[in-house]
Amino acid sequence: MENNRKKYSLNRLSQKQWADYKSIRLEALLAEPDKFGSAYDMQCSCIICFSLCMK
Repeated sequence: MENNRKKYSLNRLSQKQWADYKSIRLEALLAEPDKFGSAYDMQCSCIICFSLCMK
């Protein structure tokens, strides 16, 4: 039987990387809301909480 599992890794983002990711994610949610399993307003709330935790 062939192993079809994809390899992945998790990395902690720097504050700069987090700011870039946050900006890109929110922009994408506004542009293509159907492509995500969440809403812009919900993500803004979550991102604000995550941002506060990173300080």
